[in-house]
Amino acid sequence: MTIKPLFTHISTLLCLLSTAYAQTPCHHQVHTQNELSRTITTITLADCQKPLILLDGVGGEHINSYLISGKKGVAYQITIKSVDGNIETSIEGCGTKQTLDETIFLCRFKTDIKISVYAHPVDEYELKIEAIAQP
Repeated sequence: MTIKPLFTHISTLLCLLSTAYAQTPCHHQVHTQNELSRTITTITLADCQKPLILLDGVGGEHINSYLISGKKGVAYQITIKSVDGNIETSIEGCGTKQTLDETIFLCRFKTDIKISVYAHPVDEYELKIEAIAQP
């Protein structure tokens, strides 16, 4: 009888851990921490060609922040595609190209990159990070 509750607690703990810390098949590391009106996601990009794609939503006074670490000197294209067109972004250390429904950043890593995403009233978005071919 004591084995069943213990198993339930362990499976619940594993589910919670897998939500807070996920790895894609390419082993990009993603760790999310929720605070009062902020969600901070730390991303460590793996040395591979598979893109990292995250789906999320934001709105009101809430801000989603991404701290991204990549391989020094590698160029990445970071695309934030809005569902409703309400997304606003800010980024440190990258060139920007913006269209009506998405924002594209071209980044060459020298230091970590920080992206903040916010929306009013609310919006959902896709964040895609992929290494681009070097000329």
